[in-house]
Amino acid sequence: MNPDTGGIPFIMNISKIFLLTLIFFSRPSAQGITEKGVIVGINYATYTGPDSKFEMNGNNNAPQRILRYVFGGFIKYKLTESWGFQPELQFSMKGAHYDNSTQGLKEIVEFRPNYLDAPLLFVYSGVEKTKFYAGLYYGMLCGGKYY
Repeated sequence: MNPDTGGIPFIMNISKIFLLTLIFFSRPSAQGITEKGVIVGINYATYTGPDSKFEMNGNNNAPQRILRYVFGGFIKYKLTESWGFQPELQFSMKGAHYDNSTQGLKEIVEFRPNYLDAPLLFVYSGVEKTKFYAGLYYGMLCGGKYY
């Protein structure tokens, strides 16, 4: 359903974004914020799996990697001396590139979806200078382009 029509899927997506923002900026009744920061990185992405091949002009092409970016932020809450909780909110650009150029004819197809990702991580830092992360991850498609 088109978001311009104001349908139920659009309302559900807005409510998910609101919930993620609330989780990210809420302050649990723990010992408080111990770290906060910015996340900036690179996604060297592609598609994998049995459905990743893309058929163009009778050729069954495998996807090639594409360079995209990720940015966002995190807040770490201290729960105990060794344990913490770290919600993150990231805007992640992913995708794949298919090249079907043959005999001088250049034919390229790219998928460039954008995601709003929200990892909710528990952090264990009991060992000196070593941290272990585990948790849930929610990703929501929020647009993109197909070339």
